[in-house]
Amino acid sequence: MKTLRPIMTVIVLTLLCLLAPLTVKAEDPVTADRGSVSPNNPEKSVVYQENTISRYTLNVTQNGKLDISIWDSTRNYTMFYFHLLDADGKSLVYSYTSDFADQPVYVMPGTYYIDIQPMGSGISLKTSFLPVSSGDSEPNNDQQHAQALTPFKQVSGFVTAQGDAEESLYKDNEDWYTFTLKKKDTIALSLIFEEKVGSAILYDQYMQEVQAIYKFDPHAAALGEKVNVSKGKYYIKVTAWDIGIGGRYYLMLDSAQARKVPKVTGVKVKAAKKKLNITWKKMTDVKGYQVYASLKKKSGYKKVTVIKKASTAKASIKKVGGKKLQPGKKYFVKIRAYKKVNGETVYGKYSTPKSVKAK
Repeated sequence: MKTLRPIMTVIVLTLLCLLAPLTVKAEDPVTADRGSVSPNNPEKSVVYQENTISRYTLNVTQNGKLDISIWDSTRNYTMFYFHLLDADGKSLVYSYTSDFADQPVYVMPGTYYIDIQPMGSGISLKTSFLPVSSGDSEPNNDQQHAQALTPFKQVSGFVTAQGDAEESLYKDNEDWYTFTLKKKDTIALSLIFEEKVGSAILYDQYMQEVQAIYKFDPHAAALGEKVNVSKGKYYIKVTAWDIGIGGRYYLMLDSAQARKVPKVTGVKVKAAKKKLNITWKKMTDVKGYQVYASLKKKSGYKKVTVIKKASTAKASIKKVGGKKLQPGKKYFVKIRAYKKVNGETVYGKYSTPKSVKAK
Protein backbone atom coordinates (compact mmCIF):
# COMPACT_ATOMS: atom_id res chain seq x y z
CA MET A 1 0.00 0.00 0.00
CA LYS A 2 2.83 2.37 0.79
CA THR A 3 4.24 1.92 -2.73
CA LEU A 4 0.82 2.57 -4.33
CA ARG A 5 0.22 5.97 -2.69
CA PRO A 6 2.99 7.84 -4.60
CA ILE A 7 1.81 6.24 -7.84
CA MET A 8 -1.82 7.31 -7.25
CA THR A 9 -0.73 10.86 -6.44
CA VAL A 10 1.19 11.08 -9.73
CA ILE A 11 -1.81 9.79 -11.67
CA VAL A 12 -4.18 12.35 -10.11
CA LEU A 13 -1.81 15.25 -10.77
CA THR A 14 -1.35 14.10 -14.36
CA LEU A 15 -5.12 14.00 -14.94
CA LEU A 16 -5.54 17.49 -13.48
CA CYS A 17 -2.91 18.85 -15.83
CA LEU A 18 -4.60 17.23 -18.81
CA LEU A 19 -8.05 18.56 -17.88
CA ALA A 20 -6.92 22.12 -17.04
CA PRO A 21 -6.93 23.37 -20.67
CA LEU A 22 -10.54 22.17 -21.03
CA THR A 23 -11.76 24.63 -18.32
CA VAL A 24 -13.04 27.77 -20.06
CA LYS A 25 -13.44 30.95 -18.01
CA ALA A 26 -16.72 32.77 -18.65
CA GLU A 27 -16.11 36.10 -20.34
CA ASP A 28 -17.42 39.30 -18.78
CA PRO A 29 -20.21 40.88 -20.81
CA VAL A 30 -19.25 43.78 -23.04
CA THR A 31 -21.13 47.09 -23.01
CA ALA A 32 -22.50 48.35 -26.32
CA ASP A 33 -23.65 51.93 -26.81
CA ARG A 34 -27.21 51.88 -28.17
CA GLY A 35 -27.65 55.66 -28.39
CA SER A 36 -29.80 57.95 -26.28
CA VAL A 37 -33.34 57.95 -24.96
CA SER A 38 -35.34 60.98 -23.88
CA PRO A 39 -36.82 61.40 -20.37
CA ASN A 40 -40.23 60.76 -21.99
CA ASN A 41 -39.37 58.02 -24.43
CA PRO A 42 -42.04 55.79 -26.03
CA GLU A 43 -41.73 52.03 -25.99
CA LYS A 44 -38.71 50.68 -27.82
CA SER A 45 -37.21 47.22 -28.22
CA VAL A 46 -33.95 46.52 -26.44
CA VAL A 47 -31.25 45.15 -28.73
CA TYR A 48 -30.36 41.56 -27.81
CA GLN A 49 -26.85 40.31 -28.36
CA GLU A 50 -25.35 37.39 -26.47
CA ASN A 51 -23.15 38.36 -23.51
CA THR A 52 -23.72 42.06 -24.25
CA ILE A 53 -25.08 44.91 -22.16
CA SER A 54 -27.14 47.44 -24.10
CA ARG A 55 -26.43 50.93 -22.77
CA TYR A 56 -28.83 53.83 -23.34
CA THR A 57 -27.81 57.39 -22.44
CA LEU A 58 -30.35 59.65 -20.74
CA ASN A 59 -29.92 63.40 -20.24
CA VAL A 60 -32.06 65.16 -17.62
CA THR A 61 -32.26 68.97 -17.51
CA GLN A 62 -34.25 69.53 -14.28
CA ASN A 63 -35.22 67.94 -10.98
CA GLY A 64 -37.94 65.38 -11.30
CA LYS A 65 -39.35 61.89 -10.99
CA LEU A 66 -38.06 59.45 -13.61
CA ASP A 67 -40.06 56.27 -14.24
CA ILE A 68 -38.18 53.48 -16.05
CA SER A 69 -40.32 50.57 -17.26
CA ILE A 70 -38.75 47.37 -18.64
CA TRP A 71 -40.71 44.23 -19.50
CA ASP A 72 -40.82 41.08 -21.65
CA SER A 73 -43.30 41.88 -24.41
CA THR A 74 -43.27 38.23 -25.61
CA ARG A 75 -44.40 36.96 -22.20
CA ASN A 76 -41.85 34.16 -22.43
CA TYR A 77 -40.40 35.09 -19.02
CA THR A 78 -37.10 36.13 -20.54
CA MET A 79 -34.67 37.12 -17.81
CA PHE A 80 -32.89 40.48 -17.94
CA TYR A 81 -30.54 42.61 -15.88
CA PHE A 82 -31.35 46.29 -15.37
CA HIS A 83 -28.93 48.87 -14.00
CA LEU A 84 -29.25 52.66 -13.65
CA LEU A 85 -26.01 54.57 -13.16
CA ASP A 86 -25.06 58.22 -12.85
CA ALA A 87 -22.46 60.02 -14.94
CA ASP A 88 -19.65 58.72 -12.70
CA GLY A 89 -20.81 55.14 -13.07
CA LYS A 90 -22.19 54.95 -9.54
CA SER A 91 -25.12 52.60 -9.07
CA LEU A 92 -28.57 54.04 -8.33
CA VAL A 93 -30.87 51.09 -9.12
CA TYR A 94 -30.15 47.42 -9.87
CA SER A 95 -32.57 44.62 -10.70
CA TYR A 96 -32.61 41.08 -12.15
CA THR A 97 -36.02 39.76 -13.12
CA SER A 98 -38.09 38.00 -15.76
CA ASP A 99 -41.31 39.86 -15.23
CA PHE A 100 -41.60 43.64 -15.08
CA ALA A 101 -39.29 46.32 -13.71
CA ASP A 102 -41.01 49.63 -13.00
CA GLN A 103 -38.72 51.85 -10.97
CA PRO A 104 -39.46 55.47 -9.92
CA VAL A 105 -36.28 57.42 -9.27
CA TYR A 106 -35.93 61.07 -8.28
CA VAL A 107 -33.01 62.62 -10.12
CA MET A 108 -31.22 65.93 -10.51
CA PRO A 109 -30.08 67.44 -13.82
CA GLY A 110 -27.29 65.39 -15.37
CA THR A 111 -26.38 62.40 -17.52
CA TYR A 112 -27.53 58.89 -16.62
CA TYR A 113 -27.01 55.44 -18.13
CA ILE A 114 -29.62 52.69 -18.44
CA ASP A 115 -27.86 49.33 -18.78
CA ILE A 116 -29.96 46.34 -19.83
CA GLN A 117 -28.66 42.83 -20.47
CA PRO A 118 -31.43 40.64 -21.92
CA MET A 119 -31.10 36.86 -21.78
CA GLY A 120 -33.13 36.71 -24.99
CA SER A 121 -35.13 38.85 -27.41
CA GLY A 122 -38.44 40.60 -26.75
CA ILE A 123 -37.43 43.04 -23.97
CA SER A 124 -38.96 46.53 -24.19
CA LEU A 125 -37.98 49.84 -22.55
CA LYS A 126 -40.03 52.95 -21.82
CA THR A 127 -39.27 56.10 -19.80
CA SER A 128 -41.44 58.91 -18.45
CA PHE A 129 -40.47 62.04 -16.51
CA LEU A 130 -42.36 64.41 -14.21
CA PRO A 131 -40.59 67.70 -13.34
CA VAL A 132 -40.55 68.59 -9.64
CA SER A 133 -39.32 71.90 -8.24
CA SER A 134 -36.76 71.42 -5.45
CA GLY A 135 -38.44 73.70 -2.89
CA ASP A 136 -35.41 73.80 -0.63
CA SER A 137 -32.61 76.36 -0.81
CA GLU A 138 -29.76 74.64 -2.60
CA PRO A 139 -27.12 73.84 -1.80
CA ASN A 140 -28.17 72.56 1.63
CA ASN A 141 -26.64 69.13 1.18
CA ASP A 142 -24.35 69.13 4.21
CA GLN A 143 -24.06 70.60 7.69
CA GLN A 144 -22.02 73.60 6.53
CA HIS A 145 -24.77 74.64 4.10
CA ALA A 146 -27.74 73.94 6.42
CA GLN A 147 -30.87 76.00 5.69
CA ALA A 148 -32.42 78.00 8.54
CA LEU A 149 -35.64 76.48 9.88
CA THR A 150 -38.38 78.50 11.62
CA PRO A 151 -40.79 76.78 14.04
CA PHE A 152 -44.23 76.04 12.56
CA LYS A 153 -43.14 77.15 9.10
CA GLN A 154 -43.35 74.06 6.90
CA VAL A 155 -40.54 73.67 4.37
CA SER A 156 -40.61 71.44 1.32
CA GLY A 157 -37.51 69.86 -0.12
CA PHE A 158 -36.26 67.39 -2.68
CA VAL A 159 -33.78 64.55 -2.34
CA THR A 160 -32.62 62.29 -5.15
CA ALA A 161 -32.00 58.58 -5.30
CA GLN A 162 -29.30 57.62 -2.82
CA GLY A 163 -27.25 55.09 -4.74
CA ASP A 164 -23.71 54.97 -3.42
CA ALA A 165 -22.87 58.64 -3.96
CA GLU A 166 -20.20 59.97 -1.62
CA GLU A 167 -19.96 63.67 -2.50
CA SER A 168 -23.01 65.30 -0.88
CA LEU A 169 -22.73 68.52 -2.90
CA TYR A 170 -22.80 66.52 -6.13
CA LYS A 171 -25.69 64.24 -5.21
CA ASP A 172 -28.70 65.79 -3.52
CA ASN A 173 -29.45 62.70 -1.42
CA GLU A 174 -29.40 64.64 1.87
CA ASP A 175 -30.88 67.96 2.98
CA TRP A 176 -29.75 69.78 6.14
CA TYR A 177 -31.56 72.36 8.27
CA THR A 178 -30.58 74.30 11.37
CA PHE A 179 -32.25 76.30 14.15
CA THR A 180 -31.13 77.97 17.38
CA LEU A 181 -32.97 77.97 20.69
CA LYS A 182 -32.42 80.88 23.07
CA LYS A 183 -33.80 78.97 26.06
CA LYS A 184 -34.92 75.50 27.10
CA ASP A 185 -37.73 74.19 24.94
CA THR A 186 -39.93 71.21 24.14
CA ILE A 187 -39.82 70.41 20.43
CA ALA A 188 -41.05 67.80 17.96
CA LEU A 189 -40.60 67.13 14.23
CA SER A 190 -43.17 66.33 11.55
CA LEU A 191 -42.10 64.67 8.28
CA ILE A 192 -44.06 63.78 5.13
CA PHE A 193 -42.56 61.97 2.12
CA GLU A 194 -44.54 61.73 -1.10
CA GLU A 195 -42.82 58.50 -2.14
CA LYS A 196 -41.79 55.46 -0.10
CA VAL A 197 -39.82 56.09 3.09
CA GLY A 198 -37.38 58.57 4.56
CA SER A 199 -36.03 59.89 7.82
CA ALA A 200 -35.30 63.11 9.69
CA ILE A 201 -32.57 62.98 12.30
CA LEU A 202 -32.13 65.73 14.89
CA TYR A 203 -28.59 66.50 16.11
CA ASP A 204 -27.31 68.90 18.75
CA GLN A 205 -24.44 71.34 18.11
CA TYR A 206 -21.94 68.57 18.89
CA MET A 207 -23.56 66.32 16.25
CA GLN A 208 -24.91 63.95 18.86
CA GLU A 209 -28.21 62.39 17.80
CA VAL A 210 -31.16 63.72 19.78
CA GLN A 211 -34.06 62.11 17.93
CA ALA A 212 -34.76 60.20 14.72
CA ILE A 213 -38.15 59.80 13.03
CA TYR A 214 -38.87 57.46 10.15
CA LYS A 215 -41.54 57.91 7.50
CA PHE A 216 -43.04 54.64 6.24
CA ASP A 217 -46.36 55.52 4.58
CA PRO A 218 -46.58 57.88 1.56
CA HIS A 219 -48.40 61.18 2.17
CA ALA A 220 -49.15 60.49 5.86
CA ALA A 221 -47.19 62.51 8.41
CA ALA A 222 -44.63 60.86 10.67
CA LEU A 223 -44.62 62.65 14.02
CA GLY A 224 -41.69 62.58 16.37
CA GLU A 225 -42.25 62.44 20.11
CA LYS A 226 -41.89 65.67 22.05
CA VAL A 227 -38.40 66.01 23.45
CA ASN A 228 -37.03 68.44 26.03
CA VAL A 229 -33.89 70.20 24.85
CA SER A 230 -31.59 72.87 26.21
CA LYS A 231 -30.73 76.14 24.49
CA GLY A 232 -28.23 76.05 21.64
CA LYS A 233 -27.87 75.24 17.97
CA TYR A 234 -29.43 72.16 16.37
CA TYR A 235 -29.29 70.42 12.99
CA ILE A 236 -31.74 68.23 11.09
CA LYS A 237 -30.72 65.81 8.32
CA VAL A 238 -33.43 64.59 5.92
CA THR A 239 -32.70 61.49 3.85
CA ALA A 240 -34.69 59.25 1.53
CA TRP A 241 -33.18 56.01 2.74
CA ASP A 242 -34.94 53.66 0.33
CA ILE A 243 -32.13 53.31 -2.20
CA GLY A 244 -33.09 54.39 -5.69
CA ILE A 245 -36.19 56.36 -4.72
CA GLY A 246 -35.82 59.84 -3.26
CA GLY A 247 -38.51 62.45 -3.77
CA ARG A 248 -40.30 65.46 -2.31
CA TYR A 249 -40.83 65.84 1.40
CA TYR A 250 -42.35 68.30 3.89
CA LEU A 251 -40.72 69.10 7.23
CA MET A 252 -41.95 71.17 10.17
CA LEU A 253 -40.60 71.96 13.63
CA ASP A 254 -42.97 72.22 16.61
CA SER A 255 -41.74 74.39 19.48
CA ALA A 256 -43.46 75.00 22.83
CA GLN A 257 -41.63 78.32 23.23
CA ALA A 258 -42.72 79.45 19.75
CA ARG A 259 -46.34 78.75 20.73
CA LYS A 260 -46.15 81.21 23.59
CA VAL A 261 -47.53 84.72 23.15
CA PRO A 262 -45.98 87.36 25.42
CA LYS A 263 -48.06 89.61 27.66
CA VAL A 264 -48.88 93.10 26.40
CA THR A 265 -47.11 95.83 28.39
CA GLY A 266 -46.93 99.61 28.48
CA VAL A 267 -50.71 100.12 28.32
CA LYS A 268 -51.91 103.73 28.65
CA VAL A 269 -55.51 104.94 28.55
CA LYS A 270 -56.52 108.58 28.09
CA ALA A 271 -60.01 110.04 27.99
CA ALA A 272 -61.05 112.32 25.17
CA LYS A 273 -64.50 113.70 24.35
CA LYS A 274 -66.86 110.71 23.96
CA LYS A 275 -64.00 108.23 23.48
CA LEU A 276 -61.00 106.54 25.08
CA ASN A 277 -57.59 106.58 23.39
CA ILE A 278 -55.46 103.54 24.21
CA THR A 279 -51.78 102.90 23.44
CA TRP A 280 -49.38 100.08 24.34
CA LYS A 281 -45.91 98.81 23.60
CA LYS A 282 -45.57 97.45 20.08
CA MET A 283 -44.77 93.71 19.86
CA THR A 284 -43.13 91.44 17.32
CA ASP A 285 -43.95 87.84 16.41
CA VAL A 286 -47.68 88.37 16.98
CA LYS A 287 -50.59 88.65 14.58
CA GLY A 288 -52.55 91.36 16.37
CA TYR A 289 -54.29 92.49 19.57
CA GLN A 290 -57.70 92.23 21.24
CA VAL A 291 -58.92 95.14 23.39
CA TYR A 292 -61.42 94.60 26.22
CA ALA A 293 -63.21 97.11 28.47
CA SER A 294 -65.49 97.00 31.51
CA LEU A 295 -67.07 99.14 34.21
CA LYS A 296 -65.69 96.68 36.77
CA LYS A 297 -62.04 95.88 37.39
CA LYS A 298 -62.39 92.11 37.84
CA SER A 299 -65.38 91.15 35.70
CA GLY A 300 -67.80 92.14 32.95
CA TYR A 301 -65.17 92.71 30.22
CA LYS A 302 -66.41 93.02 26.64
CA LYS A 303 -64.27 92.79 23.53
CA VAL A 304 -64.46 96.28 22.02
CA THR A 305 -62.03 96.08 19.10
CA VAL A 306 -59.47 93.87 17.36
CA ILE A 307 -56.26 95.25 15.89
CA LYS A 308 -55.10 92.94 13.11
CA LYS A 309 -51.60 94.35 12.63
CA ALA A 310 -48.76 93.82 15.10
CA SER A 311 -47.27 97.16 14.07
CA THR A 312 -50.42 99.05 15.16
CA ALA A 313 -50.19 99.61 18.92
CA LYS A 314 -53.12 101.98 19.48
CA ALA A 315 -56.91 102.04 19.44
CA SER A 316 -59.88 104.33 20.16
CA ILE A 317 -63.18 103.13 21.59
CA LYS A 318 -66.54 104.95 21.77
CA LYS A 319 -68.73 102.09 22.98
CA VAL A 320 -68.53 99.22 25.47
CA GLY A 321 -70.95 96.33 25.10
CA GLY A 322 -72.82 98.24 22.39
CA LYS A 323 -73.48 101.24 24.66
CA LYS A 324 -71.93 104.68 24.33
CA LEU A 325 -69.44 105.78 26.97
CA GLN A 326 -71.01 107.38 30.03
CA PRO A 327 -69.28 110.62 31.06
CA GLY A 328 -67.84 110.50 34.59
CA LYS A 329 -67.90 106.69 34.71
CA LYS A 330 -64.65 104.83 35.33
CA TYR A 331 -63.73 102.29 32.66
CA PHE A 332 -61.15 99.52 32.93
CA VAL A 333 -59.18 98.42 29.86
CA LYS A 334 -57.03 95.35 29.28
CA ILE A 335 -55.38 93.92 26.13
CA ARG A 336 -54.03 90.57 24.96
CA ALA A 337 -51.98 89.68 21.90
CA TYR A 338 -52.61 86.71 19.60
CA LYS A 339 -50.96 84.87 16.74
CA LYS A 340 -51.54 81.92 14.42
CA VAL A 341 -49.58 78.74 15.14
CA ASN A 342 -49.99 75.93 12.61
CA GLY A 343 -53.52 77.16 11.78
CA GLU A 344 -54.52 77.59 15.44
CA THR A 345 -55.07 80.95 17.13
CA VAL A 346 -52.99 81.23 20.32
CA TYR A 347 -53.54 84.01 22.87
CA GLY A 348 -51.25 85.65 25.40
CA LYS A 349 -52.10 86.72 28.93
CA TYR A 350 -54.17 89.85 29.51
CA SER A 351 -52.35 93.04 30.41
CA THR A 352 -52.80 94.59 33.82
CA PRO A 353 -56.12 96.55 33.74
CA LYS A 354 -55.80 100.33 33.40
CA SER A 355 -58.62 102.71 34.30
CA VAL A 356 -59.79 106.20 33.33
CA LYS A 357 -62.96 108.29 33.72
CA ALA A 358 -64.84 108.98 30.50
CA LYS A 359 -65.50 112.56 29.41
